[in-house]
Amino acid sequence: MIFLLLISCFIIRGSFNVSAATASMENQIYDGISNRQINVLYPNEIYAINNCTFSNCFATGNGGALNIKVFNGASINIANCTFTNCISTANGGAIWLDIYAGSTSTFEGLIKFKNCTGNVGGALHIKIGGINSKLYINEMQFQDCYSTSTGGGLYLLNQISAHAYIEQLSFSNCSSLSSGGGTQIISESKGFIQINQMTVEDCQCINGNGG
Repeated sequence: MIFLLLISCFIIRGSFNVSAATASMENQIYDGISNRQINVLYPNEIYAINNCTFSNCFATGNGGALNIKVFNGASINIANCTFTNCISTANGGAIWLDIYAGSTSTFEGLIKFKNCTGNVGGALHIKIGGINSKLYINEMQFQDCYSTSTGGGLYLLNQISAHAYIEQLSFSNCSSLSSGGGTQIISESKGFIQINQMTVEDCQCINGNGG
């Protein structure tokens, strides 16, 4: 089952959740939204976020702008999006992303994070697990992001035979309190991660565990 709804470009403010009939966000500007819930839970269901800008987002829960769950063979595609000044007092200053049970998440084009803050994962927190679960990242840039725990820009946990393929990551002036000033990447329980290119400049960990 594939749902598709295209929405023209306008500025959206405030908090809201995705309805069952909404399957895409395209060419939109989101200013001040909070912890938008996106649940893609059914086999062959596809959700797309394309060419959107997220600014000044804040949440006390996981994911300052977006809280995304992709399960049961579903897919989400995120392309050419920018996240600026997004904050979560929990994890994932801009995005919290869970990928499980044979699902796929793809980041296409260029994804930018600037001045985002979270606990675990200053800008982006990703957990992926399960056989046939896959993560694809083309290019991500993290600038001036901060974690109050681990992974100043990105926290990635890959486990239970999941696969992650990353083409290019760059971190500039990112920091964390505990470990991984730019990023913390963990692979366990036969998780597979391939990273082709990573650039890190002026990043630091306050406690000294991997600037």
